[in-house]
Amino acid sequence: MGRIEGGTLALLVGAAVWFVTARLAVSWLLRSVSRHDLRGFAVYRVVFSALLPALVAEGTLR
Repeated sequence: MGRIEGGTLALLVGAAVWFVTARLAVSWLLRSVSRHDLRGFAVYRVVFSALLPALVAEGTLR
């Protein structure tokens, strides 16, 4: 078996960490959505979407 170069090893370790992190994040998100409703998120989105044009018009956001 040949030696793995540094770049290849870093890529493999990064992919493994990404996979585990993604599985944990998706698992947490699905569990959270199944236990809670999204009413608070909906209110946040409506308020933010109403506030965004005002902030752009004022020049706070470009």
